[in-house]
Amino acid sequence: MLLTEDCPDQGRLYLGFLQMAGAEVTLECSGRSAVDVVRKTPTLFDVIIMDFQMPEIDDIESTRQICELGYEGPIIAMTAFGSDELKQSWFQAGCNEYLEIPLKKSELIVAVLHHMKA
Repeated sequence: MLLTEDCPDQGRLYLGFLQMAGAEVTLECSGRSAVDVVRKTPTLFDVIIMDFQMPEIDDIESTRQICELGYEGPIIAMTAFGSDELKQSWFQAGCNEYLEIPLKKSELIVAVLHHMKA
């Protein structure tokens, strides 16, 4: 899966959660790098986890571009800045689930497993 998180501490935390659950994870630290890695390997990722407020290309635009590249897997949005308006923007951009930070390990794993089984 692809984890896109610009905060190093959060990135290591979520990376650890996912790896302890047995996932193979690619960590990218900007919206542009997430789009670039999907452009190069569009079928590599079963799930994409996208953080809010990414550098270079924002999170919602990154999600749009990833979908336009033909990625058809689930995209899970994560944010500490939750609002109904933001949630709606994420879904319009192409995400499948919206999680609010801080997350417990179990919440993240359950969301990923739910979308992988779907």
